[in-house]
Amino acid sequence: KCMRGGSVLGKQKLKLPEILAMDDAREVLELSLAHFEDTCLDSAVKILASGLPSRGLKDLRLSFEGCNRITDQSLTALGSHFCQGLRKLYLDFIGCVKLTDTGLSAIAAGLPSSLEDLELHFAGCSGITSSGLGVLRDRMPKSVQTFCGTFKGTGISRNFPNLEEFLAFTG
Repeated sequence: KCMRGGSVLGKQKLKLPEILAMDDAREVLELSLAHFEDTCLDSAVKILASGLPSRGLKDLRLSFEGCNRITDQSLTALGSHFCQGLRKLYLDFIGCVKLTDTGLSAIAAGLPSSLEDLELHFAGCSGITSSGLGVLRDRMPKSVQTFCGTFKGTGISRNFPNLEEFLAFTG
């Protein structure tokens, strides 16, 4: 409920994006909306994305596993709000069946040049194809040292335990 309206209820009404944005000392943010299924909508993800800290954040871990109503719009919002100093990024979209190469490309376009560790999970997202992986390869910052990705149940239908296998496959 609090995510649907983007606010936290209490004595005063505080909006989640405002709370996150004010927390400029935070270096790690981990949030799971996994299995919110029908209640996690693009509008909620857009609200969350707008509140991601614009500086200071080093490690971002977000899970939307099983949120079957989010679309590429959610990934576009997230990709446009990554902190430029981010070093580690973990995104889980397993079973988000409405996601396509367009969303993966939006995530890839937003990857900060400071990124060192990237972990992406898109298993069960049948709209992800080799075209989307090609964009990810082309947009992956040179600073990335480790990569792990799950893409079973997509147009690629394979997983990548490391950066070398990903780069060899996407050639």
